[in-house]
Amino acid sequence: MKQVKLLFLNHEISCLLVTCYKIGLFFGRTSINKSSVVESSKRPCFNDLSFEESSKRPCPSNQSFPLVSNANPQPTTTPITNVELKDLPKDPGLRPKITTYHPNQRDEIRRAYLLQGHCQPRGHTFPSKKICSKERRFVVKWFDDFKWLEYSIKENKAFCLFCYVCGDMVGKQNGRDAFVSQGFDNWNKKNSLRDHMGGIDSFHHKAKENGEFLLKETQSISAAFKKQTNIKESNYKLRLGASIWCCKFLLKNGLPFRGHDESSDSLNRELFFELLSFLRDHNEGIHNVTLENAP
Repeated sequence: MKQVKLLFLNHEISCLLVTCYKIGLFFGRTSINKSSVVESSKRPCFNDLSFEESSKRPCPSNQSFPLVSNANPQPTTTPITNVELKDLPKDPGLRPKITTYHPNQRDEIRRAYLLQGHCQPRGHTFPSKKICSKERRFVVKWFDDFKWLEYSIKENKAFCLFCYVCGDMVGKQNGRDAFVSQGFDNWNKKNSLRDHMGGIDSFHHKAKENGEFLLKETQSISAAFKKQTNIKESNYKLRLGASIWCCKFLLKNGLPFRGHDESSDSLNRELFFELLSFLRDHNEGIHNVTLENAP
């Protein structure tokens, strides 16, 4: 009786494997090996192992799932925050990049450096450097010839204030500019200072233009809001409120806004203009800020 049950069980398993293989072929994808199905169908009905022993054998797995891990995460740089403008380093060789500061403080830091002025230690004793078998040093007169020029006592190199402050606002510069990143110390090549300036559309001139705009507070958004007087603000709110009142009335009653002829000399400019004209006739404040009196 036990052998009969085992025979019936082996027959059911073989039928099930063949059915799964056919279903896999129908859908175009299968993980069952055809040879294993054929071999299982040709197995003898009787097995030397008992059913209890065969059920205890481990089930092999044909698939392995690799573990995804981020063993080496990319380091992130934390922006510098809560910077005291009075404590900003004046020496160009000690300044961190503008992009290392928090975006909310960059404009304040740019403006602070521009108002602080160029770092030009005219009374400093500039050390010499041997270039082409000759002793060369920074020339103080270059400060007069190039207003943008700065000098770092710590690095004994020259830098450009505008390119440092507003260079990231212009974009990426072709190649590495010594006046921004590493500093300039080829004292025998004065022409390099003129080459750095370039033409009217050069990186340097664009950075300088951005710096000049930054110093003009009237062109900033915050200054534009402050410039608005209380009278202008109240007139704007009154003009906007009158238009909203007319729109709400027409929408609530399902009435059309526009008409066939809305010109100023029309006898009937239709509902929106007529309703707004009605409000103007009964309110002098609305009359003074709407339609032909609007800015």
